[in-house]
Amino acid sequence: MEMEAFSEEIFPKESVLKIDLEAIKANIRVIKEKTNALIIGVVKENGYGLGLQKEYEILRQNGIAYFATTSAEEALALRRYGATEPILLLAPFYEVETAEALCAQDITQMLGHLSQIEVYKKVKERLGIRPKVHLAIDTGMGRYGFLWNKLPKECGSFNEVVEITGTYSHFNNQEKMAPVQLKRFKEALAGLRQMDIETGLTHMSNSAATMTIGDGGLDAVRIGSAFLGKCARGGQALRTAVWLEAEICQVSYYPKGTTVGYLGSYKLKRDSRLGLVKAGHNDGVAMGTTDGKSNFWHGVLHQIALTLLPKRYQKYAKIGTANLPIIGRSGVSHTLLDLTDSEVQAGDIVRLNVNPLYVPVSVAKEIVKGNE
Repeated sequence: MEMEAFSEEIFPKESVLKIDLEAIKANIRVIKEKTNALIIGVVKENGYGLGLQKEYEILRQNGIAYFATTSAEEALALRRYGATEPILLLAPFYEVETAEALCAQDITQMLGHLSQIEVYKKVKERLGIRPKVHLAIDTGMGRYGFLWNKLPKECGSFNEVVEITGTYSHFNNQEKMAPVQLKRFKEALAGLRQMDIETGLTHMSNSAATMTIGDGGLDAVRIGSAFLGKCARGGQALRTAVWLEAEICQVSYYPKGTTVGYLGSYKLKRDSRLGLVKAGHNDGVAMGTTDGKSNFWHGVLHQIALTLLPKRYQKYAKIGTANLPIIGRSGVSHTLLDLTDSEVQAGDIVRLNVNPLYVPVSVAKEIVKGNE
């Protein structure tokens, strides 16, 4: 079937993603207090939304000297940007041409499935060198890697095809599973060494694991979200380094009992002064819900908690130290704020908490220093 490829024009948004250099520097210091291991800077998905080249430059200037991506294109782009540091690609690619281009640029690839060996054999034949790889071990994540307790007998012949410079696994972020997974990984390392495989640089901890259990006694940690103060767990000592700013474009008065937002999900409990901000889901606001199967009773209890403890789950925008409650459901490009107890006016700029991974490239980015 014939397919048409096309590219749309990107139209700028009215919001701005702020990036605080001083906060990133502070977070790197906190991370270094947690581990003496090598810090691998993960700059996947367009540099966690900051822009690949921009985040690379920020981290490099702050002493990070090893990088990782999950995209072959981004790994190659780092070389075009002048990166001379080691680069690790954490996802498999099965096209010989792609693997050859990566090898030619001295980018370390991953090996976690026997089918990749055939690709690397062809690369070796074409270039006359063995591709550098890190072996991926599956200890409970279920995405990539050889099963920790079923290492294929073919592992013993890998050195003929590839140069193994490291071995890694990935925590699934379930706290009670962390010690189990770490134990499995170390057993897998022992099994590889029994096959005369030099395991090289070992690493398993991502941001959440590093901030809670450290490096697990391994050689390196992989850090992404913790640089930005967006760590899923253990990030209390980290500073928020990215946030969204947008202007209040309109202030209106509404009587008690008025419903606001989609589905009429919020009814005003008093006469209110509301501010409209031109920023919503398509700016990254209120994005990032968990997918997958949910427990029925957990859902019921969560809804009860939302009803009985509304203040605990209330989300806010900020101006300075003032919290402005977000009310109703945000839309694609709009969010409502309760300004009743404030002196905030139309034209004032508010700060919204966002995960930069969900902020589109159409949102402008601005570097600040010290939470200006």
